[in-house]
Amino acid sequence: MKTGRDLVRGIVIVLIVVSPTLAQESPRHLVRQDRIETRGGSPRMGTVTSLRGTATVTRVPPQTPPPVLPLTFRDSLFSGDRIATGARSFARISLGIFATVTVCERSALTLTEDDDSNASVLTLDTGRIHLDVVKARMEPGHSVKIKTPDTVVDVPDAIVIADVASRMPNSIAGDGMRSQFLVMHGHVDVTSMDPTGRPGPASFSIFPPRDERTKITMASPPRPSSQLGLPEQVCSIALPAP
Repeated sequence: MKTGRDLVRGIVIVLIVVSPTLAQESPRHLVRQDRIETRGGSPRMGTVTSLRGTATVTRVPPQTPPPVLPLTFRDSLFSGDRIATGARSFARISLGIFATVTVCERSALTLTEDDDSNASVLTLDTGRIHLDVVKARMEPGHSVKIKTPDTVVDVPDAIVIADVASRMPNSIAGDGMRSQFLVMHGHVDVTSMDPTGRPGPASFSIFPPRDERTKITMASPPRPSSQLGLPEQVCSIALPAP
């Protein structure tokens, strides 16, 4: 007959056996679990964790034309979804456990999971985003990229503000648009894009010194900037003049 002490010893043994298994559950496992969920073959990329004002999401096919729906708190977002925010609005999206992106007012952002390059691609057509990437939580070999009409920025472990604005009145996305980036922490790899969407002649990496912000445009060399901003504040501040 088992005594109370025997039962306690059995419980302790089970805990000792199981605990190492739980300890081995790494961020990589958690990221993969998050990406297993799909909709119409498109992998899940993130969740809306905060929303202010108005925003819409354009879903990818199988429906044609793709429906434009109100974006709501806790919505799941999938590869190919396009988020558009209204005036005095912003949406914050958690990309798995490794990144957070804030989409500012009057902005249009498309999320894409590129399996060929193993990258989460954020295509900013117009407006501004604030991206915070934590490499330690990311699956090995995975990356996050910001793509604008004239630039691709690989963000392996950094906090970056990206801004796409018109060079001229009445221009449309991709036509006469100017991209600016503010690296607030960490380092990024930058590649220019030609009008056909192919990599251009400019390619360089930025490693800002501690507590220094660096502004990037394709029209001028990178330079230090004192511009600051928390995610909520970023949507109302202006980047330094080019």
